[in-house]
Amino acid sequence: MTAACQWSVRILALAVAALALPPRAFAPPDIVIDQRLPESFGRDHPVYTSLLELGKHKITMSTIQAIESEKNRLHYELEWKKAAPEVYSRWLDTRRKAVKQWLWELENVPTPAEVIKMKKDNVTIRRAQGDPPVTEIWAGTVLNDLLADCQKLRQKGIDVPDDRLGPFLTQDQLAKINVTGGFGNVGLLKGGKLFWPLVLRRSLFDDERERIDVLIAAAVKQANNPNGPDAAVLEALQSSAKEIDRKLVALNRASRNTEHVSVVMYIEGRRFLTQFGEAMQGMRNADAGKFLSGDYAAKGANVKELVSHMTTLGLKFAGATPGGHTAYTALHRSLAAYSAALREEQMRRRDREP
Repeated sequence: MTAACQWSVRILALAVAALALPPRAFAPPDIVIDQRLPESFGRDHPVYTSLLELGKHKITMSTIQAIESEKNRLHYELEWKKAAPEVYSRWLDTRRKAVKQWLWELENVPTPAEVIKMKKDNVTIRRAQGDPPVTEIWAGTVLNDLLADCQKLRQKGIDVPDDRLGPFLTQDQLAKINVTGGFGNVGLLKGGKLFWPLVLRRSLFDDERERIDVLIAAAVKQANNPNGPDAAVLEALQSSAKEIDRKLVALNRASRNTEHVSVVMYIEGRRFLTQFGEAMQGMRNADAGKFLSGDYAAKGANVKELVSHMTTLGLKFAGATPGGHTAYTALHRSLAAYSAALREEQMRRRDREP
């Protein structure tokens, strides 16, 4: 007999021997139901009575665990049904509070982009309150930064008493402050006559200068017309200004061989032409007559009234024109002190908040 046949005979013998044993030899230990059912089951419990009706069958440990698990599930389900209304009400209350908090944060907590902008604005204001370059003061850039800061703080209801405002400009100085609605600057044309820089008073520019003086007088008179100055007048002014610009550049290039033109004189001439171009832009505005007549101007007995006046009319500061630089420097000091006082008051109010 081969080895494979021997193993087959042995396996068959083991199988026959197993069949000859009683069934309980392989079954797990049985437990009488009366002895192992949990005490939490009452005698009238449906599970218990149903088992008794089956003839008090004997069940295994796994069956008892299954019954216990089902009993716990039914118990928790019943408790949940009892507590569900209260739990749902609490959930709604929590959800309502969360939405309310989210809305508050949306309104009061700045976004990352707003935080970055606030930091940049704070740096700009601190620089403007300090000692910025005079060229930026005369250009009106720093003054407008301080004006915007004061307007923003006053919109929040922050203000200071008049005794904390400090000194202010005289009315003569205030009249030299130029304002704009955001387009052009007619401050150079106040009075209807131009103040020419030294380099442009040379005989080389006599023809264009005389033509511009005549045209400017006509344009100022026409500014109060419903349609403003005539287009032909403005075009003639721009054409004459371009001719002066061409001659000034040529004079500067040939200054080594002919007449001497210093760097300062050349810069003054270029600055005048730039301001003249801004004045032409302002003359094309429908409100040019109001700026020239003084209806739209910097007004106020103190810096607080000046800020209120500029806010009401929607005005901004324009660049300084010849003769107004000292007034711009004095206005910068007043606006810087007012802005610092408003920010100090804002910090005091934050400290008093609970």
